[in-house]
Amino acid sequence: MATPPRKHRLSPRARRALELLAGNALGVTEALMLAHGFTLRMLAGLVRVGLAREQRGVFEAGGKTIKIVRVEITAAGRRAIEVDRALWRQRRKQRSHDGLEVQSVLF
Repeated sequence: MATPPRKHRLSPRARRALELLAGNALGVTEALMLAHGFTLRMLAGLVRVGLAREQRGVFEAGGKTIKIVRVEITAAGRRAIEVDRALWRQRRKQRSHDGLEVQSVLF
């Protein structure tokens, strides 16, 4: 018998990265993500599992060739944020409910 898939929580840093990407329709440059403190390894992990994708481009500016990497959120990344938010709300509600039960026993 197959076991049901587990709901995995995003790490706080991965969620923050995905939320930053979700807020920018055209994606964000890799350099900006690095400036926000995200590592190439973490970004590569998001791309590897399909939560984000990268697009590479070469541009000319001022007679110089510039390579730019843009990172965009995928539909799976947007769903992951929503699932993570739902799990967070559920956990918060459970904690609140547990706290109320304890208080009613004490008083």
